Amino acid sequence: MMITQRHCLAVSRQARKGRQTHKHSFVHSFIRSFVHSSCRSSIGAEGTTNPQAPFGIVMVADSTDEGWGCNVPQMNWAQTANHGVAPNIHLPNTYFAATHDLADPWADGCMQGSKCCVDTGSAPDPACDPRNDGRFLVQTGQYPGSGKPVTPSMGVTIHPRVKRQVGARLAQAAWSLYYNHPEVAHTGPVISGCSLGGSVADAGAAPAGAGGSASAATTLTVTFNATLLGKDHVAVSNYNATEKASVFWVLVDKQVPDDADRNWLYVNRQPWWGDDISVWQNVDIKAGATPNTVVADVSGVKGTITAVKYGHMSPKGSPQSGESKTCCGDRNFATSACAPESCPISLASSKLPAMPFHAAVVQGKCRCFAPQVCDE
Repeated sequence: MMITQRHCLAVSRQARKGRQTHKHSFVHSFIRSFVHSSCRSSIGAEGTTNPQAPFGIVMVADSTDEGWGCNVPQMNWAQTANHGVAPNIHLPNTYFAATHDLADPWADGCMQGSKCCVDTGSAPDPACDPRNDGRFLVQTGQYPGSGKPVTPSMGVTIHPRVKRQVGARLAQAAWSLYYNHPEVAHTGPVISGCSLGGSVADAGAAPAGAGGSASAATTLTVTFNATLLGKDHVAVSNYNATEKASVFWVLVDKQVPDDADRNWLYVNRQPWWGDDISVWQNVDIKAGATPNTVVADVSGVKGTITAVKYGHMSPKGSPQSGESKTCCGDRNFATSACAPESCPISLASSKLPAMPFHAAVVQGKCRCFAPQVCDE
């Protein structure tokens, strides 16, 4: 059984209201909505759905005016009941489709007058060549002096409009978990630990987004749960380092409280959750020497690394909107699309994206926010 976009919307609105008023946490709202969802309203009644029926959940999308920067990871984390992956003790018989990498390809407007590829009612920029971005350009009308295609955009929608990948991810998870195919991964890479030390040269090739190598660079090695990989392994695809599109960030010189998991107790946008680019620094990454590791080059970081996060933040800072796309850094999305599935860390074969993660770094090791554990 799959939770519909309509049900996700109801959950998101209820939980978001709770977070803003600080009366209860997003995760409490999500679990209550999950248990009492109309999807399950008839479960257990004679002749109806088995109470142990699998339940599919689609994560909310990134880069929207409903889920700015630092709010999105809290919402996505809550959708896993704060475990970072499902099924788990609080969400049994569930499976997930991660969608942080499925935001609309284009900006939701144009900040450069007619210098756009999006649908503004004006002639599009001559640079909008369908040979380059043809997958994302469609003819929506006639514009003065131009026959080139442009595209409508809904960059502010919190529900991913890119549906093929959503369906494929739900299907793969169900196939793995509930059709007895454990050799197939049901989720993308899930963090299980991290550690500071070593060098980029010792860890393998140069970072995927950078040229050359570093001979004595400090590294942050992230370990992913090997069991959940099945027969697959972690891969890091090419990304544009100049656009800060590694999607990997470290927090510098800002303390993370021991009870940071109780985020509803704090004023919103605290440094350890926030998207302040003056304290969060983007770093380059590459695949590690073992099948379940990724190595970040932190040699250029000045100060003490106190937290790490992947999959949620834009170098454009706060507030995030349809003008920002997490997976493509600070690109101008009015003229250059951000293709779906652009976040670099994934499974090599199935391409399932790494689950977004966020953890404190204590004495050189990762410590995820409870109840999630990543102390391997």
